Amino acid sequence: MALLKTSALYPKDPLMGKEGFALAGILLFGKDEIIATAVPSFRIALIKRVDNYDRYETID
Repeated sequence: MALLKTSALYPKDPLMGKEGFALAGILLFGKDEIIATAVPSFRIALIKRVDNYDRYETID
């Protein structure tokens, strides 16, 4: 928890006085359901490594 707080992934809101995960913390450590709740438009269908090995290709 100390690591999350020092890296600003679990900050304290100065106005409300509440603590909680920042969006970066949700994207890094959140489960799929939590990420979908926080950012409904965020999704990755599939990332496929192509034969070229120098680039990646997304498939929807």
